[in-house]
Amino acid sequence: MIVPGPLGRGQINTTENYTSNGQLIVEGPIENPTFSRLLLHCGSFFANRNGEAFTGIFTIALTFATFLLGVLAWDQGQTTRAQLRAYLWGRAIELNDFEVGKVPYAKIVITNSGATAAKNVKTSGNVFFETIPFKSDHKIPSLFSGASRSVIPPNDTSFECPVYCESALTQPEFDELTSGVGRRAVIYVSFDYDDVFGRGRKTWVCVYTKPLRSPGEIRFIAANLHNDFT
Repeated sequence: MIVPGPLGRGQINTTENYTSNGQLIVEGPIENPTFSRLLLHCGSFFANRNGEAFTGIFTIALTFATFLLGVLAWDQGQTTRAQLRAYLWGRAIELNDFEVGKVPYAKIVITNSGATAAKNVKTSGNVFFETIPFKSDHKIPSLFSGASRSVIPPNDTSFECPVYCESALTQPEFDELTSGVGRRAVIYVSFDYDDVFGRGRKTWVCVYTKPLRSPGEIRFIAANLHNDFT
């Protein structure tokens, strides 16, 4: 027998079926919750079950945002320092006494093209004879101490730094160095200094002579190694 179920607010039809032995079977829900009650129930259940997860996600997001702000601040600080620091360069190079029987020496004009002073400037270098180009594992020979300055002001302020050869130039050496075949005269100088932020800096300059086109005319070209700065 099928008996219509009761109807009312928040309810839907149900049916009652009886089995052959008289047992009552109720099919269909008795209560039909409204949509808003369903959302409240599910929302509160979900929040209770996932509150710790939400807290963890928000904590991670906040930590990442803080880290990102720190990285941006550090990057801005690095950019500011790069704009304000000192930069020492080798602006001009001159080779003197490049004659048989004399000790060749170079004069290098060092310039601070940065916005602030370079401090505790120390130079060292050497004039030597070697085959060009350098091999990848090339090492500079022993360096000799050069000029030093306590401060080099900014904005293209310059000073001269002399760099000497170890010995006087012989005739065979002169002939070889000016022929363009074999070794060349190499000038290397390095400058160590501190910027206004207290960080140590270094610049390397390395050039070699090109073959002479006429007596007394000496031209240079940058070597394939040992030209860099920090």
